[in-house]
This record gives sequence, structure tokens and C-alpha cells, in this order.
Amino acid sequence: MSKKSYGIGIDTGGTFTDSILKNLKSGEVESFAKVPTTHFDLGKGIEACLEVLLKDKNIQKEEIEVIGVSSTLATNAVVEKKGGDTALFIIGIEKHMELPVAGFKFIEGGHDVFGNEVKPLNMEALVDGILFFKGRVDSYAVVSAMSFANPSHELVAKKAIILVDDKPVYISSDVSTAPGLEERAATAVLNARLMPVMENFIKGLKKSVEKYADIKTLKIIDGEGGFLNFDEVVERSVKTFGSGPASTAYFGGLNSDNAIVCDIGGTTTDILLVENKKPVIDDTSKIGELDTHVRTIRMKTIGLGGDSRIGLDFRKKLFIGPKRVEPLCFKDKILSPDKWMESFENDLLFYLNLKEEASLEIKKCFEKKEYLTIKDFYLNMGKNEKTKEQIQDFVNRGVLGVCGFTPTDALCILKKIKAPFEKNSLIAASILSKELGISVNEFCEKVLGIIEDKLVDSIVEFLTSHSSGKKIKEVFPDWRQNKYLKIEFGSKFPIIGAGAASGHLLEGVAKKLNTKLILPNFHELGNALGALSIVIEK
Repeated sequence: MSKKSYGIGIDTGGTFTDSILKNLKSGEVESFAKVPTTHFDLGKGIEACLEVLLKDKNIQKEEIEVIGVSSTLATNAVVEKKGGDTALFIIGIEKHMELPVAGFKFIEGGHDVFGNEVKPLNMEALVDGILFFKGRVDSYAVVSAMSFANPSHELVAKKAIILVDDKPVYISSDVSTAPGLEERAATAVLNARLMPVMENFIKGLKKSVEKYADIKTLKIIDGEGGFLNFDEVVERSVKTFGSGPASTAYFGGLNSDNAIVCDIGGTTTDILLVENKKPVIDDTSKIGELDTHVRTIRMKTIGLGGDSRIGLDFRKKLFIGPKRVEPLCFKDKILSPDKWMESFENDLLFYLNLKEEASLEIKKCFEKKEYLTIKDFYLNMGKNEKTKEQIQDFVNRGVLGVCGFTPTDALCILKKIKAPFEKNSLIAASILSKELGISVNEFCEKVLGIIEDKLVDSIVEFLTSHSSGKKIKEVFPDWRQNKYLKIEFGSKFPIIGAGAASGHLLEGVAKKLNTKLILPNFHELGNALGALSIVIEK
């Protein structure tokens, strides 16, 4: 009897962790799973997802040949300014840079553009610098003048740091052969900052995966549609920036030669481009506010998803996003929205999530009530800027969850999806729609119309920038309301949907761009399938 052969694809998204099990001999998808992402420990969410995926499958460890993992870890760490404290050594040139470092030191040395040594490396100053930072930082980054022509001073500095302080070290020549001291420095610093974060992730991932498979089968998808082996990913952490979108783009390439790929998650939407079945790649990328030499998928990300917060501002203008909240239609036993929701303020409901140790102050807030409005929370904690920051921190860590009206609730009311607690959505929509003087259904249609227009605008901006190098806003600041011209756009490429909400939110987008919408099999798990497909092919 021949041995069975399986592959697993995993994607840790901003809202859900998805996994998919594929029979590598038949090509059939045999099971899939979706569980909430555990931001405080991604490994726990992955373990829970694998448990559901492989339940009752009776698959032996040796039968799982490959596991591809795409993750938002690097992206989220940069956006949320997480990471270790890093010391930066700049060799050969005294140039101040705005970089997220704990400290930096200039060292004599460096080379010219032909690779000739300009000055010898000042080893005494280098060692003094290492001794100063020892015990104060988690990692080191090194960039030397013209190291793309001759990296010897960076290599010597790296060895010296390792001998004096046993902390991770990253040098710019490890990632880039292109000129540009600031971009090289930024790349080195980001990688050094991410290394401790990635190390923790890998430890949790190893613990989660080795229950089900040989850890050597594990591959981490990088930002340009390749992968890193399990044992090299910490050293090259920054290369995983854009891992999720790379998997999405690859998934798109499986289904069309040329396409716009839109991955609509709970929190964000990624827009990508596939040409000749291959994702379009950028040789440089902007990570956070920093220009780097990291090669990534060309993409545009907007803060709009199926769980984006919806409300009215003080002018009674409808807004959607960028913050994510839990849809009301999936929340059981919450206070009825008419007890806490107001049209302009207090339209979020907080609840305690004890998956991570909370502060004593937070626990006291929730001793008598499972759910609190923001107003009640402020009464307990005191309203100030620090409290606002605490709330967001607690939400990011999974201590607090947030409920509110979302596009998912609108879809539920319009019968486009089924959800168990539609009544919550209806009550909330009636409160918001009343302020606008329209019916509940009209309000929900208005929500979807705004989302469609935002997606159309973003696709037009993305394609205009890609094809001409210019932003549409530079030529037509508000092309929809142009006084003299009736401007319409159409796409020559079809739109491929990925993510659970794409089937409901992209149909109108495709119509407005006069193109076809493609929803491939398992598009709800596109990133997980894309991650596995990258590993199988490459």
C-alpha cells in the first residue's frame, strides 16, 4: 500500500487564521479550518487551527510532506512599532537618520564606490560601542559606506559584536547589493528589530506544528512569493514583510494569466497585480515610514474590511473603518444595542477577553459586568489620552474585544449572508439609519455602495500609479466630481476575489469597472492555498 502524501497551507491574518489540507497525489482539498487569530500568541491560533483541520483524519506525521505558512507578523510588528531595542553602527560616514533605534554610534572606516578602503575600521571605537550597548539592547544593526561594493568592514563588525555580546546582528550587505546608505540602514535596522519578535513566533510555531509534522517540512512565505526554511527565517525576518499578500497574489496567478487580485479580510483589503501568471514585484518597498531595499509584492493596502467599524460623525456623515470591531450579528448575549448605542458617540461595546493576563484595574472594571460601553469604561478608568492608548493596547493584545456595526452586519440584514443574531444588527442599523432619515435597508445599501466606491477608487489609484508612475489625484483631485469631465474607468484585467467577504463586496466593484469577477474554489482560504502552492512549486 503506497504512503499517503499531504500538504498544509496556513495563513495568519488580522482576523482569522486559516488552514487547508491538500492530498498531493490527487490534488484534492480534503479539509479546511478557520479560527480567530490569537494576536498575543500566533502559535496558539495555529495550533487550534491545525487541531480542527486534522481532526478524525488519522494522518501520520511522515505523511505530511510540506507546510507553507504566510503571516502578517512582520507587517503588524512594523505598523504597531513592536520589536526589540536595536543599536545601530554606521561605519565610514557621519550621517544622522530618523530610524527606530535605541541608539547609534559612528565608526571610522568604509570604502569608496570601487570597493577600495577609505579608512581602516576603527576597532577600538567599535569595541567601546559594543561594550556601551551590551545589556541595553536586544539586537544590533550595521551599515558601512559603500558596503555594496565591499562588505568587509560590516563582516568584521559582525564578528566583533558576536564575540563581545551574544545578541542577534544584522548587516546591510546580507540583504542588499544596491547603493543607498539610508535605505540599507533602514533595512538592517528593521530586520534587527524584527529578529527577537520572529524568534518568539518561530518557537511558538515549532511547538504547534511538531505535534502533527516534522518541523523540517515547515516553510515561511516571504514577501516576493518565495519561501524561507524554518532554520533561516529569524536571520532574514524582514524578508517576510508582505508574506500574506504574496500568497494572495500567487493564488490569483493560479486562476488567471492577468488579473487584479483583491483580498478582503476582516481588517484590511490588499490590492495586487498579476501579469503573465506572475505577481508584479517591487525591488524596493516602503515599510511603515521607511524606504528599504526589501523586495516585495507590489501592493496597495487600505483599512477597509468585512469587520470595519461603521458610524456617523458629528456632521451625520457615514464613515467606514479603519478600525476593526466584532460584528453584532455574531455576538451572543450582548446588551441590546438600543441600551448603549448612540448615533455619534459611544457606538462601541467593550468586553473582557481573558486569554491574556489583564491589569488589576481592567479586572475591577469587569467584576460586575461582562460588557461595558466606552462611556462606562471611562467612568471607571478616567478619560484621558493615556486611557485611549491603553484601550488600543488592550485590544491589540487580546485583553479587550470591541463590538460594533460593520459591513458584515449590513450584509446580514440584506440577506446576503446568514448570521445567528441578526436582531442585534437590525437594532443598531435602525439607530444609525434614523439619523440619516432613511430606511434600514437603504442604510445598508448605502454602506455597501460606499465600500464599492472606496475599492474602485483604490484600484484606479493603484493601476494609474503602476502604469504611469503618477497618482490619479495629481491629475484629477476628485475625478468623480469633476466640473467639466465625466470620467469613467474600466479594467482590461478581471478581478479575482480572495477572502470570505470578497464574494459579496466585489460584485459591484467589477460592474463599476466594467470587468469580470472571478471567485475561484476556496477563495475564502486563498492565502492558505497560495502559501501551500508556493512551496509545492518552488
